Amino acid sequence: MAPHDKNNQINLLLNLILREYNHWYYFDLVPKYDEDLAAYMENGAENAFVKISLQQAGSVLYYPLIYHSLTGFHLFGNAPAWRKEGTDVLTVITPDVALNHLIREIYPDLSKPALQRKLEDLGAAYEHALSRELEQYVPQEYLISAESNEALKRWQEKAPNDDFHASDLFFNEFGDQDACSLLQGAILSFSRGKEIGPEKAAAQWAQRYMYHLLKSSLDLYLKEGVLLSPTYLHAGLCLDDDGLPEQMVFPGAQETLDLAQLPENFNKEKLSAFLAAQLLAHHLYPLIRAIGMIGFLSEEKLLEYLNEELSHVKKEHAGKADFLDAVRLKVRANLPQLLEKKEEEEYAERYLHLHNHVINTRYYVPELIKPSPGEVVHKRYFNNGELEIAIRAFNPETDIEILHEWVNMDYTKKFWEMDGPIKDLEEAYIKHLGVDYSHPYIGTLNGEPIFTLELYWAIKDEVGKYYPFHPGDYGFHMLIAPAERRIPNFSYYALTMCMEHFFSFDKLHRMIGEASAAHMGTHNLITKVGCEFNKALVLPYKTSNLTFCVREQFQEAVKDVLERSCTNIYVNI
Repeated sequence: MAPHDKNNQINLLLNLILREYNHWYYFDLVPKYDEDLAAYMENGAENAFVKISLQQAGSVLYYPLIYHSLTGFHLFGNAPAWRKEGTDVLTVITPDVALNHLIREIYPDLSKPALQRKLEDLGAAYEHALSRELEQYVPQEYLISAESNEALKRWQEKAPNDDFHASDLFFNEFGDQDACSLLQGAILSFSRGKEIGPEKAAAQWAQRYMYHLLKSSLDLYLKEGVLLSPTYLHAGLCLDDDGLPEQMVFPGAQETLDLAQLPENFNKEKLSAFLAAQLLAHHLYPLIRAIGMIGFLSEEKLLEYLNEELSHVKKEHAGKADFLDAVRLKVRANLPQLLEKKEEEEYAERYLHLHNHVINTRYYVPELIKPSPGEVVHKRYFNNGELEIAIRAFNPETDIEILHEWVNMDYTKKFWEMDGPIKDLEEAYIKHLGVDYSHPYIGTLNGEPIFTLELYWAIKDEVGKYYPFHPGDYGFHMLIAPAERRIPNFSYYALTMCMEHFFSFDKLHRMIGEASAAHMGTHNLITKVGCEFNKALVLPYKTSNLTFCVREQFQEAVKDVLERSCTNIYVNI
């Protein structure tokens, strides 16, 4: 399938909508209490879905994903379903009809014929805008063409191999597997030539590509004082005799910048942010997506390789390339320009701040956020073994009923505000389990469920927008069910046991708390395990007490209770 055929154009538009429109979430678990939706999800070949809320129309779309990418640019299926809010019936529709629903929600003035015309060259229009993005960062008077940039030409002449292949022939940001056929062929050819498996061949090929792209771009920027746009659209790949990448060049017409020509007071930090987004969001992440989609390696493994190559290149530049570790990448919002009826010069530029996946391998703990359903991850015995307090991963097959009973008790309604039909609660937890930054654990006392604790990675949670976080910050919310009998210090014991488990992972730097300022009991509990008050934090939905706790504070605060309890009990028979 050609990279710019209609299916890929639709795929691009859907991905841009998800990137720039907030009212959607992943919906990957088949519900038990929504029979019509369960039947639709089980009838198709896909295992992953997104649910998109059409708030103006009072309806929702369920869209299947053929391939779910960490990069956020997925591959969509051909049988989405539409449902009117408040009803059970789902109608399977075509991608064209689904797009019409979405466009009516976001750009109601765009007619169906106009949408079809824009779809015809959407990919070309998107890539054209991407290729000219440097012009949005630097006044035109400072830009010079690549052909006229003497420093760039001298650097290109040093390339050991002037026989290059355009990178956009191998992959792009939004195409399907057919758009990656040349990449697949190159890796398989290398695999056969070296008599190694495709997985090992893909790893070596990808690492060499990553290294040479990073080295070439950063050498030009940090050593030669040349900034260009190193997306897959502007790069040329030179291969050695074995078929491995050995050099990246930047041929063709593009605007470049000689940093020496800029005034002294020019904000060069924004140029580094531009380069980071161009290298990662618009080149290396599409490469990772392509290899993952082909099936040679997982995207998680490829991100590990990318971090290794980043480490090598950053050492060569002695800390000057640390801007590539930014938590978020500044990426241009494209939908307004691609879909609205305005001349190009009328647009007010709008940018998105997207998660930078390179930090995942250093700070993201998949064992905490994506444990196996129902897995008991930690337990501790208190009061001479009388109390076994444990936490296990949430299991939607069994735990929805337990929580539904809790949240509908008169005692809990005013605190939890989650009472209602079990179908609604199930959907809320499917949404919760679909995100990649939090997990709701179930806590047990002597094997019986008694509390729930939500752990979240702060930089991707809503709270991360309201305080200067560390990338290794994790936060939590804890809710204890009404007790049948009072157990002294139970909350303290339970939270101690949970935090002991969380702090056992080195990537977790600090635990944060943001208990409501109105709930002093909760605030007093978390300070008892070592959390220290930082400031009052005003959130859209509450004012909270922001607290921090590092590993050493926790260990000192709970030293006595850990000494008086244990994680195993041995019984003599």
